[in-house]
Amino acid sequence: MTTVSRAFNEKAIIKAETRKNILAIADKIGYVPNFNARGLVTKKKFIIGVFFSSLHDGTSTSFFSAAIGSLYDALPDNYLLSINDIKRVNSFEQLVQNRVDGVLVVSQSDDDDEFIYQVKSSGIPLVVINRYISDREICNIASDDFAGLKDGVDYIASRGHKRIGMIEGIAGFTSSVQRRQGFDQSVISNNLTPVEAAIKIGDYSSKTGQEKMAEILALPKEQQPTCVVCGNDDTAIGALRACYLNGVKVPDDISLIGFDDIFYSSVSIPSLTTIRKPIGQMAGLGIKDLIAIINGEKVDIANRVKIQPQLVVRESVAKL
Repeated sequence: MTTVSRAFNEKAIIKAETRKNILAIADKIGYVPNFNARGLVTKKKFIIGVFFSSLHDGTSTSFFSAAIGSLYDALPDNYLLSINDIKRVNSFEQLVQNRVDGVLVVSQSDDDDEFIYQVKSSGIPLVVINRYISDREICNIASDDFAGLKDGVDYIASRGHKRIGMIEGIAGFTSSVQRRQGFDQSVISNNLTPVEAAIKIGDYSSKTGQEKMAEILALPKEQQPTCVVCGNDDTAIGALRACYLNGVKVPDDISLIGFDDIFYSSVSIPSLTTIRKPIGQMAGLGIKDLIAIINGEKVDIANRVKIQPQLVVRESVAKL
């Protein structure tokens, strides 16, 4: 029994040939380890709680599916994910404490801090990804959205554009703030002209992207920007549809750029120039660190990890 147990424990010391033989026999007879029984011994639930800022507001379907897919790719086979919405946590004791081995927060807003510090104070292993936080006692992996958006607008400037607009994300979301700051910084450094009537507040949805782009296209031609920066790709897909419905050709008449690099951005017509958010890297590192913390391994929590997004050049930004 001890040898079989070791064979199913990747970190246990056992001869490679012995492990291979045991796993082959287990596969032949259809044996799988009883993790409930193992949990009684190890005091583990083999469940990771994944908490989003919100599953409805600001979390697009494409971002959600990419994040969950990446988390599962990095998850050890003997663990399951429990997907949750911070806004719906009305009883921390019932939904979090004694229910999971660790918590991974996919954070988008400072409003998550109350929940994050509740997890921290309870002693539950914790990792926060997506949003940069300054607490050096919390394991944190973030995307440098400021630098990513700045690179995108720098590219727009290099293509000869001078007048630009923007459809932002949800007001107050850290990603929205950082992307607007990157936009402003590049506007200044490249001496661009932001068209105030074409700066719109969105909500990261394609529906609002279409509505706000229609408002921009309704401006007199001489007041319109030559390129519109979209807060994310869902917004840009909606903006593309608004252009199509109004008989405006992208990029011949107006250019668009997105953020995230979702699947649809590569198959839209025209394909969307965008900034690739490192969702997979953040999720993979987050799960790796969280499992290590759960297992009592040493993790350099004080080492902040900030991953640089990448510009993906496709067809939606014209050269003027």
